[in-house]
Amino acid sequence: MIRLANLDRAFQAGPTTTYVLRRIDLTIQAGEFVTIMGPSGAGKSTLLGILGMLDHAWTGEFHFLGEPVHTLPPRKRVELNKRYIGFVFQKYHLLDDLTVYENLEIPLSYRDVKPKERAAIVGETLDRFQMVGKKDLYPSQLSGGQQQLVGVARAVIAQPKLLLADEPTGNLHSAQGEEIMELFTRLNRQGTTIVQVTHSERNASYGHRTIQLRDGWIVEPETEDGEAGVLVGLGDGVDRRGDELRFGRWERGDGPQRIADGARVVDLVDRPEGEQAAQAGVIEAGGVGGRGDVVAWFGAVASRRPRAEEVAAVEHRDRERTC
Repeated sequence: MIRLANLDRAFQAGPTTTYVLRRIDLTIQAGEFVTIMGPSGAGKSTLLGILGMLDHAWTGEFHFLGEPVHTLPPRKRVELNKRYIGFVFQKYHLLDDLTVYENLEIPLSYRDVKPKERAAIVGETLDRFQMVGKKDLYPSQLSGGQQQLVGVARAVIAQPKLLLADEPTGNLHSAQGEEIMELFTRLNRQGTTIVQVTHSERNASYGHRTIQLRDGWIVEPETEDGEAGVLVGLGDGVDRRGDELRFGRWERGDGPQRIADGARVVDLVDRPEGEQAAQAGVIEAGGVGGRGDVVAWFGAVASRRPRAEEVAAVEHRDRERTC
């Protein structure tokens, strides 16, 4: 259903380019329930906005339902959004001058549902979400949790092929949150593809797989040994900041595991005495458990994560290469 290739998203402030997503390669099959996790500022909501075709200022390839989105004009992208995508926004994004009933009607009007049928669907949805008594209220008359429920109802009412949800239960009490996640599960079983952004491990457990974002990069999930780490690289070709390493592996007791493509040298260090390596380097890579893990070809895990200035040096070199 979705395929992203080498996708970047950056913001320009004068001469400074700040990347919020870097070289994203991602495939999501129809019928999957995918969770995107990561610390604040990792690029999760930005990636969700791109998948929902609400953000057009990116580079790379984006295929959706066989359509090459990266070649489509904005008008065509909006049409795909209206016809196939439902979006639960973290900040609700209800239309303030429309009632609850009218907000729920909007996605149905995009799909050319006849007025009589629209009325039946909206009525059923109001009943399902226990909001019948609030159908004539405006968003400003609702609590944050009630607005969140309306936002979820609006996203699912037209049975979209793709449901995108940004912290869908963030303003709900626990019982309501469980009900929403159970609803998502039922929709997914009926064929809806779901991508959610969440900080909640419990919400993530409803999905089929989790994608970890860190500093705009997709990384391998953290392991029980600790966070994804920094490798002291000892392999051939590790000789410059900004070098990329592909098809690496790291070893644990349960056997070799693959390092995510795109691991990068972020600093150079002295070659350990006696090592027959071309050059040692500090390599930023996901999927590494803890200090002392043996990394095939590259050495061992260092005791720290890359410093901000190290990452900045890589980005500076990237900019120099593109100039």
